[in-house]
Amino acid sequence: MHSGWSRIRTVDLPRSAAAPPGILQACSVPAPASEEDQVMNSDALSNNGLPRQLAPSLLLLRWGMVVFLAPWIVDKFRNPAHAIGVFEHFYGLGGIAQGLVYGIGVAQVLIVACFALGIASRWSYGLVLLMHAGSTLSSWRQYLDPFDGANLLFFAAWPALAACIALYLLRDHDTLGTFGRRRSQD
Repeated sequence: MHSGWSRIRTVDLPRSAAAPPGILQACSVPAPASEEDQVMNSDALSNNGLPRQLAPSLLLLRWGMVVFLAPWIVDKFRNPAHAIGVFEHFYGLGGIAQGLVYGIGVAQVLIVACFALGIASRWSYGLVLLMHAGSTLSSWRQYLDPFDGANLLFFAAWPALAACIALYLLRDHDTLGTFGRRRSQD
């Protein structure tokens, strides 16, 4: 909880001409934080004012996404015929050569390695987000009939996409286990 927001005070404001009769408008204003509140809240915050749990949480999200994406990248090298079938069925890209699948796999290895290590976060986090958003949205048919075959498994892509979005938005605060960015002092 941030300092100053531990106690909320409600202030009644006069009704405006546009407000329906009988409805009061209220505005929440933070009460001034006591010295005791500031001491209690400072234990949960690092020197930069962010919660201490943020950095390890972002690290776990990032590494969780690497684990989530890794089998699909490995599939391009272990079973390129399957990857070619995925490109044809889900992306409508028939006739892809095996060499191109390997090339895409190499590019994905580089992107996900940079992402895993927090290198060039604007680009690597953004590219991971775009890759995963593309694969999530290309599976739209499976979401229409979730209980047919293994279609229910496709829904796991949505929380993973939410994690990618959160990581991209919070990339400047994701400093634990990264290269090229200084870890903020706790």
